[in-house]
Amino acid sequence: MPDHGTAYTEGYRRAADILIRHIDETARDQDFLVYPVVFLYRHHIEMQIKQVTGLACQLLRDDDLRDNDKVTHNQNSLWETARKAILLADDRLTPSDFMRVSAVVKALNEAGLRATAFRYARTREGGRSLEGIHYINTRPRGADGRSL
Repeated sequence: MPDHGTAYTEGYRRAADILIRHIDETARDQDFLVYPVVFLYRHHIEMQIKQVTGLACQLLRDDDLRDNDKVTHNQNSLWETARKAILLADDRLTPSDFMRVSAVVKALNEAGLRATAFRYARTREGGRSLEGIHYINTRPRGADGRSL
């Protein structure tokens, strides 16, 4: 595989999918596995955003956009850079084409700004990670928004 970054990105998603399948099939371990599941999906999305940004910047021949956010884990910032690059690379797209992705990125970013909330039970300052979040549903949702 010439770009092994794809294997990393896909690996995080597949690992999360396997854990979700285990939870669904056994109805067990969800209280323990929810943290690694969300972390794995979050990291997959972060890596995917960085890859898309890189591809758009290659098309644009513009490395300035990509270099701005290389070391951050702030998905809002990463997504904003990616969105701008994608819109510049393909003028058929509009900002409204990204509403769902933007909402998911925003929600994940709010839950863990520094990408540590699902890795550690405590913040650097000693407070509780994920303060205010009491429930995370791991069940798949149907088109109507209800759990399947």
